[in-house]
Amino acid sequence: MKQLYDINSLASVLSVPPSDIFRIEISEVNRVLPGQIGDRYYCVIKPDRFICYYLKKGIINNQVSLLFKDFQEAKFYCKRGKLYFESNFKGYFFPFYAKRTSWKSNAGRSFINHLSKHLSISNFKDYKLYTGKAFFLSYFKHISGK
Repeated sequence: MKQLYDINSLASVLSVPPSDIFRIEISEVNRVLPGQIGDRYYCVIKPDRFICYYLKKGIINNQVSLLFKDFQEAKFYCKRGKLYFESNFKGYFFPFYAKRTSWKSNAGRSFINHLSKHLSISNFKDYKLYTGKAFFLSYFKHISGK
């Protein structure tokens, strides 16, 4: 099996463009995506779901498919210079964060667009601040955790 050490090789194996992969990181241990804080998942966004892949030693070690309709609530918040996403997925707390480039990517925007068809995401102003032109001004406010 081909070793998957970067997003381009994973995209090739999954037959999707690299811009269609949304990279997220677990911000708290949870029951939705297995792993530890900081574990990175590579997600492919479909109209009704997103499929999360976890790589270990360059091999797909875990794959979890999450239906957008199973989200019950969701919100954004900025803390320490990162944009966090917290949600309730089938009754389970599901938090993660992504880098600014991931939120601004085609896949990040697609995630938000598809999820927004099923529920309203709270505190959307933090998403707009984090991905907008005024990011660097707001960054200093949020880096302190306020």
